[in-house]
Amino acid sequence: MMRILTFCPELTPHIHRLSNQMKDFPSVDFVEIEDVNSLLRIKGDALILYVLKDIEEPVLLGIKDFKKRRPVQPRGLDLASFLERMESIGRIRRAKIIGVPEQMDESVLSSLGELIQEQSARS
Repeated sequence: MMRILTFCPELTPHIHRLSNQMKDFPSVDFVEIEDVNSLLRIKGDALILYVLKDIEEPVLLGIKDFKKRRPVQPRGLDLASFLERMESIGRIRRAKIIGVPEQMDESVLSSLGELIQEQSARS
């Protein structure tokens, strides 16, 4: 089962809508995390949803690219640094962030669903 971590409380209502849309894909599990310490339990790959400024469509990013973007909350930079450390010690094999826009309409949710399906097929 692919696990997608959500790190922004403002995503919660959208995640519920998205998970309802993705009922045909039971292999995807959304897990809300409250802080970077919750990531200590993660092993293997980490796929994280995070809200970014100045984007209109969901985008898949590696850690370095995520750091160049503008997270909505300052803790996004803490997240990036933490993920880098976890990768460097081998705790996380690979971390990817799905950046989502601040405003999420049905079109964005649809694009996000497609991106998640692609990632699910690769894992």
